[in-house]
Amino acid sequence: MNRIFKLLLAILLFAGTGVYAQCPQNIGFEDGSFTNWEAYVGEVFPGGDKGKGWVVLNSSAPTADRHRIMRATQDGLDEYGKFPTVSPNGSKYSVKLGNSTGGHQAERLSYTFVVPQLPQYSLILNYAMVLQNPDHNEDEQPRFTVNVYNVTDGVDVECPAFDFIARNSDKGLKISDVVVAGTRPVAVYYKDWTATTIELSAYVGKKIRLDFTTNDCTFNAHFGYAYFDINENCQAAITGNVICANQDKITLQGPKGFSDYAWYNANDLSTLVGNKQSLPLIPAPPIGTKYVLKVTATPGLACAGEFSTVIERIGEPYVFNLPAVSYFCPGTTYNLTAPSVTAGSSTGLTFEYYTDDVTQAYLRDPESISEPGVYYIRGTNLGGCTDVRRIELKYYDAVATVVTNPAPVKYPTPVDLSSTYQKDVGYSYSFFKDAAATKTVDDYQHVNTGGRYYIKVISNNGCQKILPVDVTVLPPPPFTISGPTVFTPNNDGINDKFIVTREGFVDLGTLSIYSRTGQFIFKTSQQNLMWDGNFNGKPMPAGTYYWVFEGIDQYYHKTFKRTGYVSIIK
Repeated sequence: MNRIFKLLLAILLFAGTGVYAQCPQNIGFEDGSFTNWEAYVGEVFPGGDKGKGWVVLNSSAPTADRHRIMRATQDGLDEYGKFPTVSPNGSKYSVKLGNSTGGHQAERLSYTFVVPQLPQYSLILNYAMVLQNPDHNEDEQPRFTVNVYNVTDGVDVECPAFDFIARNSDKGLKISDVVVAGTRPVAVYYKDWTATTIELSAYVGKKIRLDFTTNDCTFNAHFGYAYFDINENCQAAITGNVICANQDKITLQGPKGFSDYAWYNANDLSTLVGNKQSLPLIPAPPIGTKYVLKVTATPGLACAGEFSTVIERIGEPYVFNLPAVSYFCPGTTYNLTAPSVTAGSSTGLTFEYYTDDVTQAYLRDPESISEPGVYYIRGTNLGGCTDVRRIELKYYDAVATVVTNPAPVKYPTPVDLSSTYQKDVGYSYSFFKDAAATKTVDDYQHVNTGGRYYIKVISNNGCQKILPVDVTVLPPPPFTISGPTVFTPNNDGINDKFIVTREGFVDLGTLSIYSRTGQFIFKTSQQNLMWDGNFNGKPMPAGTYYWVFEGIDQYYHKTFKRTGYVSIIK
């Protein structure tokens, strides 16, 4: 209990710098719903002001094709930008606002909250978009806008505010490879997921509304839509300033979305100590040391500003275990989020996944990595202690087994599938009839049916490969079915039974006897029980009878039928 109390106390004391400080509920859609969000639908018309179309919106319930929750476990890539439809910030949910149907539609989502009473407070916004670029005036274009409104004072927060149309090439939009067909094909622009910081420290205690709006062109044909997500772990602009009991180094992390970073020790604002988003401090500076960060940004994407932070300490230990190297099998994927990857770390850590050590570029799909390489994980505990660790993923050696098709054989000579490869020590082998390795071969050492088979090889490190092997079994000479045309069932020991002779690789199914009028007389499925000329224990009269032989071709595995006649002579 004492340890839990200390941890809770640390969280309360350092809520200004902690990761989960009074974050507005469901601001990142992590409930999988629109709880606390307001939805609007409407239309856009020519005219308006500030170089935008005239957007007319009405409050509504979330509309399925215009306000859509995107789920990481279900939704894949955007059809135009080929980026994930869920933010790669580790979130389970994002939102798609708008659609690709056109029709001069407009839609909005809004969130209203009071900025907490904290020394510093900011939100990290993740967004992506797809906008057509028709030959229209700027005020008639499809667009995506983000506006921050100070409800308390009744004014817009001028910065940050985002306004994108497809011509904003200076804002990182790219042209999609997918062109919308029509009489006049129109290029589609997209912007992959980008993170930026909405700094709200200056608005403590004020009611703020975030408005996200998309609209098509002011006519009918051209569309615009966007995706966005807000990190649930709302935080101070600068993170990493909390040192746990057993840490001797830390890395300050500046806010996302700025083009230039300049770090200073507050005691010497004339000496630059770092110019990247992150600032490693080895060894960790004394508790109470203050740092100042000045940032600049591309207009329209973020705001220039100045942030500060103070080095703090909490008594909790911080343990973040991550192997330097880990292996996986070629042709498979590696789950970087699996608990086994960070086994032995402190309980309660949250993780973020990146492709760079300064944690600017999110790793798109950490649950399904298909390529070897170097990746980075940030681990943060409840008190705000954090660190970034490096992990290199490598392939195990590929399965080395090589299969050689066996020489053709003539039926009924069998083929031993286990003789078609050189066995490797520690490997296991199993044999199947299908490429998915679901239908096992009953007797893999005695295969006498030609075709393609599959050998599943599992190496000593757990990697597997399914290898095809082609077996050729040449057919035997054609079989023959024959029977005598007469027999004399008089119990003299000579020619007393009607016996059908089989020559070749054929199995008896049934032998049936019929009278000339089609009356059933006799049936057997056993070669040693042939017709003795009786019916229900009584001798049949002299005359002609017909036989039907139904059999199975052992080579082709097909049923067939042969017929003939036989005469009883008395």
